[in-house]
Amino acid sequence: MSLCESEQNSTYRIKQMNFELDETGAGKRLEALGLKKGTIVTVISKKKQGGVIIDAEGKHIALCRSFASAIDVEEKEAV
Repeated sequence: MSLCESEQNSTYRIKQMNFELDETGAGKRLEALGLKKGTIVTVISKKKQGGVIIDAEGKHIALCRSFASAIDVEEKEAV
């Protein structure tokens, strides 16, 4: 599922980021912010037709809908 399909106040692990051919450099910028395969993220806020705010390693990051839809996540397994 993508971050757009995630639930608010839920925790996920990034499975894949689909920015390989991104000419804007967004994928590299998000990676510099700590978003990469395996990163644990918590969805803090989610708008119905808008963006998603996540917590990743203590950083709050706001993502537009198109960026959030390009990030595939899976539910984090309980430890």
